[in-house]
Amino acid sequence: MQETIGFLDELADISASVIRNYYRQNFVMEAKSKGDPVTEADKKTEEALRKRITEKYPDDGIQGEEYGVTKGTSGRVWVIDPIDGTRAFTVGRATFTTVIGLCENGVPVAGLLNQPIVGDRWIGAKNNPTFFNGRPVSTRDCAALEHSRLILTSPGQFKTEHEKAAYKKIQDATGFQIYGGDCYAYGLMASGFADVVFEASLKAHDIMGLVPIIEGAGGIITDWRGKAITLDRCSGQTLACGDAKLHQRLLALMAA
Repeated sequence: MQETIGFLDELADISASVIRNYYRQNFVMEAKSKGDPVTEADKKTEEALRKRITEKYPDDGIQGEEYGVTKGTSGRVWVIDPIDGTRAFTVGRATFTTVIGLCENGVPVAGLLNQPIVGDRWIGAKNNPTFFNGRPVSTRDCAALEHSRLILTSPGQFKTEHEKAAYKKIQDATGFQIYGGDCYAYGLMASGFADVVFEASLKAHDIMGLVPIIEGAGGIITDWRGKAITLDRCSGQTLACGDAKLHQRLLALMAA
């Protein structure tokens, strides 16, 4: 696993070198759909990452946000979100990240979360502690709902009546809420600054790299039913907590 951790560091440097060329510059931007932009930086970053992964591990598969699935034969798949938080990136906010996960037989076993402007980098791997900028980190003990710190990307993520009702329960129960974190929020939780990240409408490229980071820091991350998140079972409804007792209480609250 040490080789994988070193390679994730290399991929972080590659993605950062591309992204910095575009940050707060003029660049080509398109809309996949209303409110869902994609930029030249997203595409160039994923291209660079795909190229290096293919050079290093030609038998591995790749699944990326911008260029889809390249099948492999090894049972390993690299899952790439070149710029998570593209909307933040387009307006010059440094809250976007590059997220890369490695799955073995569908199970996330290693992950990278990298913010190239601020210089924040989290790397997690199975049976290893999570590292933030080279130093191990851990989540915060907080079992009390009323004292918990919640980060959400946007209320607009919750689209169905069921999702909206669950969001209202979580919002009312937690101590306070911060919005607009995108995947950066999971790194902050891994470092003990937040207690809950609650989201819906996620895709596999958003979340696969985050699972090993949260777990390696002592936290827990599942779907809203408490089931493990894998490449083949990713509903998009995600509950991550730094404290396992808090996680159980929030699951029970949603089920009530």
